[in-house]
Amino acid sequence: YSVIATTINMASTGTTISATNNGMELWAFTVAVNNSSSETRNATFKSITLRQNGNADLVNLGNIILERNGSVVSTNASINGRDLTFSVNDTILDGVTATYYVKAVVNDVDQTVDTYNFSVRNTSDINIVEATTAFRTTVNFTASVFGVYSVNGGDITFTRTSSSLATSVAPGTTNVTLMQGTMRSNGIVNVENP
Repeated sequence: YSVIATTINMASTGTTISATNNGMELWAFTVAVNNSSSETRNATFKSITLRQNGNADLVNLGNIILERNGSVVSTNASINGRDLTFSVNDTILDGVTATYYVKAVVNDVDQTVDTYNFSVRNTSDINIVEATTAFRTTVNFTASVFGVYSVNGGDITFTRTSSSLATSVAPGTTNVTLMQGTMRSNGIVNVENP
């Protein structure tokens, strides 16, 4: 019995973006199902572990998702140091090439420019099985390191504390905190009447 083969390829060369409150693309890749048998065999993409080789810390990301064709296929990303793992469970039909996008909200930029440069280190970091037999497919990838995504931060950044984002206060209450957060500067600044 010969299992089907799957191939992982880069789908983006990277880009430079500015930090926003919206989710942004941080990686893109394709998974192609290559079936040499005469019968139809679909694949189930179960999980993938990516290594962050850039200078940014993964804890600066929020709302990390994996998306395919505009549909979210994974919202349960787990961070372990510099490793980012997705549990997926997405079906890829025989002969189809699926494009996946890693998207996240960049909550903080530690340097003037933070970089995200993900890689697949080992074929064992990708788990794709045949849909009907659950046999693990042969996984190939031609480029282990994918595009660099650079996120520009501001010279001055202000990060609001999440507990201060929504406050209900009774009329006449005194000493109310309207907003609380952390201001960070990449240089010397003089702040007057913030």
